[in-house]
Amino acid sequence: PAAAAHASAFGNTRQQQQQQRCVVSYSVLPSYGVFVAAQSIQLQQLLLTQLVSCSADKTVRAWDANRGTQIKKMKEHDAIVNSVCPLRRGPPLLASASDDFSAKVFDLRSKRSVATFSEKFQVTCAAFSEAGDQIYVGGLDNTIKVSSAGLSQLSLLTAGPH
Repeated sequence: PAAAAHASAFGNTRQQQQQQRCVVSYSVLPSYGVFVAAQSIQLQQLLLTQLVSCSADKTVRAWDANRGTQIKKMKEHDAIVNSVCPLRRGPPLLASASDDFSAKVFDLRSKRSVATFSEKFQVTCAAFSEAGDQIYVGGLDNTIKVSSAGLSQLSLLTAGPH
């Protein structure tokens, strides 16, 4: 109710109101009966009934936003997972970034990650390009790297330190 009132006060669309209600309702997600603060929560754009989250418990999770139930748990990272980003269009892919010096791409239809990018420093963020053919990765080395099509390797983006 509060999120809907806030959304309508700013003239947001019905989709944006639903998105805000989901984020408000699931700002902290259950993990083995113990609440762990979520590092990042994103609404799956294609399926407005799904949320994805990452956490200090080293996991990336997909959730049914209507039921509040976990759909899938991915636990391949060895340290805190800092960010998660769903692909906006196409297959159900997620990009994650972790303090274990890696970024991973998960396909919700697969048991294991479909790509891993190893770095020399902790990775703090990962995101897909709008077209979904590239992934951007940033970390404590103060650079942003981008993958080529096919998500095979990362190369330095010429933007330099930020």
